[in-house]
Amino acid sequence: MNLSLSRFVPAFLRPGGNGQKAALRQMVHDGAQSVFFGTLSNTVTLMPGTTIDYKQAVGDGLGSSVLAAPLNWLMRNFIQAPPIVERKRKGQWSADVDHELVRRLQTPNPFYSGVTLWMATVLDLAFGNAYWLKIRNLADEVIQLWWVPRALMEPKWPQDGKIYVDHYDYRPRGGRSPATPVDVRDVVHFRFGLDPENSRLGLSPLGALTRDIYTDDQAAAFMAAILKNLGIIGIIISPKEKGQTANKDAVKEVKAYLEERFTGDQRGKPLALGAPTDVHLLQYQMQGMDVSPVRDIAEERVCAALGIPAAVVGFGTGLQQTKVGATMKEMRRMAWTDGMIPLQTIVADEIQRTLLPDFEARTTSTRVAFDLTRVPALWEDQNERHDRVRKDLLSRMITVGEARRETGRDADATHDIYVQPVNVIQLSASGEAEHVPPTPPVEE
Repeated sequence: MNLSLSRFVPAFLRPGGNGQKAALRQMVHDGAQSVFFGTLSNTVTLMPGTTIDYKQAVGDGLGSSVLAAPLNWLMRNFIQAPPIVERKRKGQWSADVDHELVRRLQTPNPFYSGVTLWMATVLDLAFGNAYWLKIRNLADEVIQLWWVPRALMEPKWPQDGKIYVDHYDYRPRGGRSPATPVDVRDVVHFRFGLDPENSRLGLSPLGALTRDIYTDDQAAAFMAAILKNLGIIGIIISPKEKGQTANKDAVKEVKAYLEERFTGDQRGKPLALGAPTDVHLLQYQMQGMDVSPVRDIAEERVCAALGIPAAVVGFGTGLQQTKVGATMKEMRRMAWTDGMIPLQTIVADEIQRTLLPDFEARTTSTRVAFDLTRVPALWEDQNERHDRVRKDLLSRMITVGEARRETGRDADATHDIYVQPVNVIQLSASGEAEHVPPTPPVEE
């Protein structure tokens, strides 16, 4: 930065001596040393019916393949609906495309874009909590937004409980580093509900699934160990008559002869030996080692916890359901309505509560939302649109002109009329039948 660094640090890092540069480096977490990103949930209690600490065994879950697909789906698809700020004018909400908050969310800081910010945020929020750090200038304006990994930020409160959250402890170098207190107004804390065991934190949707995730990890490790350690023998060649043996040199010669003449492009050629010989082809039954049913259970439960049908993220257990149940299109829409849109509602509500006031003096007529019109999974297809418009037209909810425009046809003032049913006679104030011009035909 060409400008003075003191203009861009929050209150807790403003110049206070020779430690200014060191403090500025801690404004953003040191990823090289922040190797511990917490566990799947905030609590450390054991799972019911066991004394094994599955939460400790699973850790943060980011190394579990059963979590990779649904979490990647959330990260990829969340950014399809960009954030917008809407203003209420004459009872109607309309987007304010030039709002300063929208520009800040598009470019939160000089080092990564808004898309990257959202992907990191939704990843953490899937575990219950996500944090942004606000950076202010000397005029107290928010000029930067930084994502902070959930394991590096923690709400704090006095022991007497008179203040719900007094400040946040920020440990840029991980759990063992000294904590830097951060003012509540400089933190945007996204929560998934409230954790009953610590109401200052959100509840992890995946916290109760640590045993299932651990089981899937062990199933993957089991199959990998089998494939790595189980030796597979192709064929066995032995003398036809009992009691006959061959010396080591003869065995090596036959083995080399077979590898040279009957492997690669030479497969399938006939074999002729000068003495009576038995050749056995070994067959292996791997079905008895199949652990896919066990892994299917973990896939289903993880996706259910996040509100995403398993088929949408590509899991085989979910793809089987599309053959007998809902279509893939319906499942994609379900993933948005049951999983993504509620998540965006949580995010938009928190931004409106703790970040919008930094950009807007009056927030009663302004709201934060996500532009769902850009989400392909929620688009109507042509048949659905025409059916809906036809029903609205025949029920006299829209005019012929509105119906034509919505279906991509030209319309002028002569079309701004409602469909008149043939079995309805319009009466004047005196009770006499009025002449009603015929309705233009509705194009199919």
